[in-house]
Amino acid sequence: KIVLVNRSKTYLFYSPLEDTDWILAVSMPVLSLDLFGIVVGLVMLFIVAFVLIVTFFVCRLTIRRLSNPLKQLATSADEVARGQFNAALPVIKSHDEIHLLRDSFENMQQSLAASTEELKQTTAAKASMESELKIAHDIQMSMLPKTYPAFPDRHDLDIYGQVMPAKAVGGDLYDFFICEDQLFFCIGDVSGKGVPASLVMAVTRSLFRNISAYTHDPDQIVLALNEALSSNNETGMFVTVFLGVLDLTSGHLSYANAAH
Repeated sequence: KIVLVNRSKTYLFYSPLEDTDWILAVSMPVLSLDLFGIVVGLVMLFIVAFVLIVTFFVCRLTIRRLSNPLKQLATSADEVARGQFNAALPVIKSHDEIHLLRDSFENMQQSLAASTEELKQTTAAKASMESELKIAHDIQMSMLPKTYPAFPDRHDLDIYGQVMPAKAVGGDLYDFFICEDQLFFCIGDVSGKGVPASLVMAVTRSLFRNISAYTHDPDQIVLALNEALSSNNETGMFVTVFLGVLDLTSGHLSYANAAH
């Protein structure tokens, strides 16, 4: 005879005797097998969780160790951005890309420090030059008539002049004065611009006044002025000038135009 029990939960045992034709079906308890599977599953789950946790902390420590030099470089970069070009850089013993980045950052730091120092010197020199040009401008302008009305005690004459140099100083000039009812005036321009032209302009203005004290003839004034300026003129600078002498009594004007 064959005994059949629910096969999903039954173990079948066959008779060891060859002359028997029966099968013994024994129902085993399923609860113990299910509990064993649960325990094995929990153990496996615990092992997987433990491995994941260990992997997480190992990766975190590794990433922190690798990124720590980058954080230190970022801190040094902030100090350099605030103008501390001598800020200390972190010491990196590894010979990887971070070490190359640190060396490149050190080279950039040194270049910035050198450029800043050079810029300071250039700025100081420029400020000094601008100050000297400002003084030269003031001196040049003080040599020209600037008080108006120029002759407040006279009602038969009104005269006005102004120079506006293209640069801080230049070679444009004008001058006028009255001597023995004679109005001497000139308008001139020196070749070139800047400091050299301003120096020639000052010399021309002084020569005009000095020579006019000895002669009232514009032709003679221009001739003497030309000889004085041509003497030892190694730079080859020249002056164009219009020079006139007005007799305030008769209204007669004599003038000389020297290429102006």
